[in-house]
Amino acid sequence: MDADIIIHPRRGRGEDELPERAFFLVNPADARWGLDYFQGSGATSAKTNLAAQVLVDKGNRFCVVGPALGAAAAALVLEKLIVLGVRRVILVSCCGAIDPRFAIGDLLVAGKVVGGDGVSGHYGKQQPITLHPDLTLELSAFLDTAALVHLDGTLWSTDAPYRERASILFSLRERFGISGVDMECAGLAAVAQFRSIELAAVFVISDELWGPRWRPGFHLPLYRQRMQELIKTLASFGGC
Repeated sequence: MDADIIIHPRRGRGEDELPERAFFLVNPADARWGLDYFQGSGATSAKTNLAAQVLVDKGNRFCVVGPALGAAAAALVLEKLIVLGVRRVILVSCCGAIDPRFAIGDLLVAGKVVGGDGVSGHYGKQQPITLHPDLTLELSAFLDTAALVHLDGTLWSTDAPYRERASILFSLRERFGISGVDMECAGLAAVAQFRSIELAAVFVISDELWGPRWRPGFHLPLYRQRMQELIKTLASFGGC
């Protein structure tokens, strides 16, 4: 441990040890649905000091965690999950598309992410950050087998969605090949890389930012259907 760091993540008294594999549902609405789904399938609550809810699959194969909106909250949760035993994490979330290849309801598997958040820079200076290649390949292969069509892409993460500028997003697309924007991926990828655990990420496109006007789709039946289909299908993912 770095002696200059003031606070280190620790397992608290009475906290349960968790399976090494986890699904991290950061978006509150999606997390509520996903947690209810897994609880209905027999998952039970774990004892932790986290603000996020943690369910453990009845076979103790994996845990399901959420919500944790924003990089700061998500990174705090991930740090605690790691000290409780988690080593392989699938981030399941939504993102806005700035690449016209993607439309609302499409799936994007992130290979790299660029940090526009306040967390990732504290864990390293590498930009873009590469998500774990082996786990990402396993996730992509599983989605192919499950006939869930997806494309690979690079993300940009921000802490300030109400301050996004079209000029900045298009500049990022030109510079880094950015396909979408979210709030947590860069922070989580930086923590995972720093702590030497595996992280992969899959997103459902929730809104389109590449056109002349913002096209939101968070509340469209298509978005909800695709997210729920993804969560249900991932329950059988052997890599997590």
